Amino acid sequence: MDIKAILPELRATIETQRNELIETAKTIWANPEIAFKEVKASALLVGLLKKYGFKVECPYAGMDTAFRAEFTRGQGGATFALAAEYDALVGIGHACGHNTSGVASVAAALAAKTYMEKHDIPGTVVVLGTPGEEGGGGKVLMLKNADCLKGVDAVMMAHAIGGRRPNAMRAAPGSAASKWSSTGGRPTRRAAPKRGSTPSTRRYCSSTRWGSTASR
Repeated sequence: MDIKAILPELRATIETQRNELIETAKTIWANPEIAFKEVKASALLVGLLKKYGFKVECPYAGMDTAFRAEFTRGQGGATFALAAEYDALVGIGHACGHNTSGVASVAAALAAKTYMEKHDIPGTVVVLGTPGEEGGGGKVLMLKNADCLKGVDAVMMAHAIGGRRPNAMRAAPGSAASKWSSTGGRPTRRAAPKRGSTPSTRRYCSSTRWGSTASR
């Protein structure tokens, strides 16, 4: 499959939902909620996914603001997951842009679902609502409590970053890609803004399990 050939169609699908997606991001921005208290943000993303035909489990993995949304087409095919973040920083709000990160992951899932339906492509798209990214270890709890990546072939997420060019992070060969892991003693942006990168851009991209990736 030529990804460049299908991108226009995926973009066109997202454009039809543009206003709704932007308003959702703006609402989450205007109502920042810290780790594990993302009641409004979680509900907004869950509402979008339900509206467009995803089956949603919420609460999930023992957390009130975590969720798992799933769409399956036909039988067989790959299972692809997208992580959605939506918590804010204490006293700062959405300085890390999680109001856009979660919405971007949901937008990608909706576009993939539409494409699969139109072209009769079998497979499963999963959206994992991951609370408590900012110091809460929500993703780790999701692994421990629900083994949330069992059966998932690949997982990725979107995250806001400075500058105009997209910055794709990939799992490092030989890394601990079989688990979501701790930061391994490395500084995060929250703990050390001048030295750290976000855990999500380092650890939770394009792997069969969420784990350590190459440093930036």
